Amino acid sequence: MAEEITAADVGELEVVWTWEPNEAVLDEYGTQPSPFQATPIMVGDVLYLRPRPVY
Repeated sequence: MAEEITAADVGELEVVWTWEPNEAVLDEYGTQPSPFQATPIMVGDVLYLRPRPVY
């Protein structure tokens, strides 16, 4: 839990999951995948993501 993270142990944090969207260029629509960044917030047993645009 976040309240258990202290200055003394913050260096021990590690990535526990990642997500690869597997997007591809869609030539017929002229689209190009862009980076996806979000800050996840867990409330109870629900993980919320609010992606932010990356320019």
